[in-house]
Amino acid sequence: MADGCLGFLALGMTVDEGSQFLLETPYTLKKLSDLEDLGIAEGSLLHRNVKDFYAEAGDGTELWVMGFQWGSYFNSVLDKDNAEGAVSLLKAARGKIRGLIAFREYDEETQSGNGFEGGIDSDVMSSLPMAQGLGEWATDVLRAPIFTLIEAHAYRFDKDLEEPGVLPNLRQMQYNRVGLVIGDTEENSPNACMGVVAGRIACSPVQRKISRVKDGAVKPLKIYINDQLAEVADVAAIHEMGFITFRTFVGKSGYFIADDMLATEAAADY
Repeated sequence: MADGCLGFLALGMTVDEGSQFLLETPYTLKKLSDLEDLGIAEGSLLHRNVKDFYAEAGDGTELWVMGFQWGSYFNSVLDKDNAEGAVSLLKAARGKIRGLIAFREYDEETQSGNGFEGGIDSDVMSSLPMAQGLGEWATDVLRAPIFTLIEAHAYRFDKDLEEPGVLPNLRQMQYNRVGLVIGDTEENSPNACMGVVAGRIACSPVQRKISRVKDGAVKPLKIYINDQLAEVADVAAIHEMGFITFRTFVGKSGYFIADDMLATEAAADY
């Protein structure tokens, strides 16, 4: 089985009329130019994540992608009962996909209506049981187990929040097929650099943690937690709550993934 075969779920997309890239349609890529040939230009979140993915994994790595319209949400796309959501991508891949990577363009007009939990878009937290159910469905029905990683969308991005709240403790949850990622290559970004994490997963042997220091730093030269570089941000607190994030080491250049935890207790197998 292709242990490093992943699928990107790009939410909140807009495409030009006549574009070869159609929403809610699965595509397979082997390099960044395959996406550009479909009409996805630099500047979109999907393009950035695919570019970061191939910078880590290298050309030739199989990647499945599917885009969803502006106003789409994680808890809907990841719902196993939504036939036009992630389920359709998994079926199209015929069991090849081992993990889903979900991210969403920031929508300022509707963001305030979602609410926040611990400074994270509430849509993210409500999608955890959906992604868990999707993983269990893929295991039981497709006989092709998957995990899902979701960006902790809009983490502390809304500066008007007087009390953003404490991060939810993922280690106290039972979602052993889902993980959340915090940290981006752009300063004060509502997104996370999901392509970087996905690329490291794809190029790492299945038995090896993506946080293995011996494998070297990830490619980006700067990674931020909101408006702070990761080396000065309180990544220890983020890590303790069970989130996947980034760190540095004294005497080593570059950034490393701190760990590859899922939203379940630390003693759990996954």
